Amino acid sequence: MGRSKIVSNWFKICPIGACLESGHEETWISQNPDGKEEKRYQVKVCLGKPIDILALKEVVVKSFSDQVAQHKNTRTSFFRSAKLEKVEHCPVCNSLAELSCLQVSIYGADYHQCPVCGHVFLKARPAEPQLREFYTRDTHYAATYVDKKTLETRVQQVALPKARWVIEQYQSIYGHKPRKVLDVGAGGGHFVYALRQLGFEARGIELSEASREFSVKNFCIELQDIDFLRHWRLFSDVDIITFWGLIEHVSGPVEFIRSAYRSLCNRDTLVVASVPNWHSLSTAIQTLFPESVIRHLDPLGHLHIFTESSLLTAFEKSGFAPAAAWYFGMDAYELLSQLALCFGKNLGAEAGRLIAVLQDTIDSGRLSDSIVLACRPI
Repeated sequence: MGRSKIVSNWFKICPIGACLESGHEETWISQNPDGKEEKRYQVKVCLGKPIDILALKEVVVKSFSDQVAQHKNTRTSFFRSAKLEKVEHCPVCNSLAELSCLQVSIYGADYHQCPVCGHVFLKARPAEPQLREFYTRDTHYAATYVDKKTLETRVQQVALPKARWVIEQYQSIYGHKPRKVLDVGAGGGHFVYALRQLGFEARGIELSEASREFSVKNFCIELQDIDFLRHWRLFSDVDIITFWGLIEHVSGPVEFIRSAYRSLCNRDTLVVASVPNWHSLSTAIQTLFPESVIRHLDPLGHLHIFTESSLLTAFEKSGFAPAAAWYFGMDAYELLSQLALCFGKNLGAEAGRLIAVLQDTIDSGRLSDSIVLACRPI
């Protein structure tokens, strides 16, 4: 197979100096490879999300150097010994992977960028059985989401703002509230719990045993261990499907998006995905410090790092139209953490104010390391 014919070039018409506190409207335009405009989408864009990152990352902050050593050892060992599969085509646009260019190597894993859609991916990645075993059994990876000390902080500052944003976008588009929501890759169940606290019917799918046990113990919510790609028909009654930090972890992100389309098409529905953003300050920082990466460009966690172009291409070619986007991240935290490590220090309490101010500026410039995209079926 050669280059896919379904590749769009993307452009924006947006205001200068958009306010962080409130959303604004933009026009996003897709063009075919010949430069002919195909579609225009009106997209509501939000910038920034307040969060006390030091409270959320308390354990990591106190032992950052230990976390770095653990990640370096496990990732380097894994990519040195694991049976890796060669990626022949770009996972988004299907262009030949041999055309891609090496961008950065992290712990022996090489991130390449597609010259057609801009997608960044591991050219040699773990095979599917290894990935499933890792996400199912690895308690250390799940530890971020199943820490009881940060439970309330994660619900109040992460899950509830996300839940309110998703519901707001749905109501803005369709003029009524959704009834049912499915969270695929639900982690410890925080988002499902937040939705139920807001009065909505919500359920989740999660492979990790540790995460499912945490959800039952702390929220009394049973998450389902189901293969969404095979059993998407079971969820044809939901109004919203969310992929919070999921499609960057799987070998075929477009397959998940297409399965969501099959479940949601021909109704008032919405799909929401949060992904790591390649064009971010965190990418630049970790490219400079490739030996101390514990998030974002973590190759055992993120097989893919999306650009805006590759993210929009993945959803449009799967039958979705962009309707809303949200830019926020942990870039300032990443910057100060790496500098502290360089100078043999730990982040102090005063770093919280610096992180908040810096991150606002980063978010306003859309250099955040996370993008959330909400799409409706075309």
